[in-house]
Amino acid sequence: LFQTDRHGRVISFLSSFYSFQSACPPCLYPIRDTLVSFTPTWTQAAVGSSTTGLPAPNMDSDASDVTNIKSSGVKDLRSNLARLLHDHFPVAGIDHAFAYGSGVLPQPGLYQLGDSQAPMVDLLFVVREPVDWHTANMSRNPHHYAKPMSMLGPSAVHWASQNIGSGVYFNAMVDLPASGLDGFGPKGLGGVKIKYGVASTDSVHRDLIEWSSLYVAGRLHKPVETLVEDQRIVEAQQRNLSSAVRTAILLLVERIAAARIRSNEASSFSFSASQLFHTICSLSYTGDVRVGIAEDARKVDRILDGSRDRLLDMYVPILEQEVAHGTISLESIPEGRTNGGPGGINSTNSTNSINSINSTNGIDALRLGSDGSRFRVSLPHADGLVASLPAALRQKITEQGCSLHSALASTVRRSSARQAALGLVSAGPAKAARYVWRKLAKMVR
Repeated sequence: LFQTDRHGRVISFLSSFYSFQSACPPCLYPIRDTLVSFTPTWTQAAVGSSTTGLPAPNMDSDASDVTNIKSSGVKDLRSNLARLLHDHFPVAGIDHAFAYGSGVLPQPGLYQLGDSQAPMVDLLFVVREPVDWHTANMSRNPHHYAKPMSMLGPSAVHWASQNIGSGVYFNAMVDLPASGLDGFGPKGLGGVKIKYGVASTDSVHRDLIEWSSLYVAGRLHKPVETLVEDQRIVEAQQRNLSSAVRTAILLLVERIAAARIRSNEASSFSFSASQLFHTICSLSYTGDVRVGIAEDARKVDRILDGSRDRLLDMYVPILEQEVAHGTISLESIPEGRTNGGPGGINSTNSTNSINSINSTNGIDALRLGSDGSRFRVSLPHADGLVASLPAALRQKITEQGCSLHSALASTVRRSSARQAALGLVSAGPAKAARYVWRKLAKMVR
C-alpha cells in the first residue's frame, strides 16, 4: 500500500488516495470526508488541494518562495491547463512548467483550439529531482510509459534522457479525460491528447544560459503559457531571449556579408520586423533533422501569424535593454526610403549613419508598426556582440572556424537527432509511428 522515494516520502498511497478523493462518488462522501480529516497536512500539500483547482506548493519549505502557480484571474486557457497539471500529475517537485505549440497557441490555417482533429497539447515539466518525480509519476500514471521503460524504472528513464536524448524525456500520445477543460483539445473524444516532457532544473538552466542543446531554450524563444514559475529559470530565460535577439541580428548581418563579422567593424543594415521575428523563431529549427520529414516546413510562418502580439511583448523589452546598454542602435526608416539588399535586407557602412540613429523612435515603430515596417540597426561594437553569444556557439565558432549559422545548425542537428532516437525508445515503435503519422498529416494541412 505504501511506496516511498529516496527521501522516505510516501508516494503510491498518496497518489491513490488523491485519485479517490477527486473522483469519489457522492454516496461515499462521508467516508471521503472522514479520511481527509485524518490526513496529515503535509500529505495534502504533497498531492494538492482538490478545492483550489491549482497545484499545491512543493513539500520542501525552501521551494515555496520560488515556485508559485499562476493565481486565479488568469486566462481561462491557463486556468484549464493548471487544472490539468494538478489533476493528473505529481505537482510536488515541479519547479517550472509551461505549455507550448499549436495545441495551445493557435496557428492560423492549421487548427482552431477545440477542433476534432486538434494537435496534442504539449507540456514541459522542469523538475528538481527527475528520478524522484518519475518514481511518483510511474506510481500514479504507469500507463503513460512504454512497457520496456516502465519495467526498467525511473532511473533508466532519467539515464535515457541524459545519454540518448538531449536531457528531456517525453511521454507522447497520452489520453487524459477532459472534464472541465473546455476550449482546447479534441472535441467529441471524451478527453484531451497530450505530450509532456520532463527535464531537470539544472539542465534547463544550463541550456537557457549556454545553449548546450538549444532544445528547451529554443522552445522558449517562442510564446508559451507558463503554469509554474521558478525565479532561477525566469532570470535565465531573460538571458535566453537576449541571446536570441543578438544571434538573430548577427545572422542577418551574416546573410548580408556572407562572412562572420570582423572585430571593430562598424556595421549598419536594415531589415523588416517580420524578418527579425522570423529569424528569431527559426533559430531552433536551423539544422533540425525533422524539418521537411516529420516537421511542418511552414511552422515558423504559422507561429508568426498567430503570435505577433506575444512576440512583441517578449522582445520589445529585450530590444529596449540592448539599446540602453549600447549593444545596438535602432532607427525607423520611412517607407519607400530603402530599396534593400540581398533578401530584402539593406547594408551600409557609415559612422555618420550610426551617430544619427534615433533609437527610441525605432522601438516605438517596432511596437506599433506593421510587419513590413523597416528598421536600421547599427552595431557599434560588433566584436563584443559576438563575444556575448552563448558559450556553446562561441566554442564551435572558435574551435571549428565556422560561421555562426553553421555553429547553430550543428547544435540543433545533434540535439534533434538525439531526441528523435530517444522518441523511438520512450514511445515504442507503434506509438512512435502514430506520432510521426500525425506530424505528416499536420504538414499537408
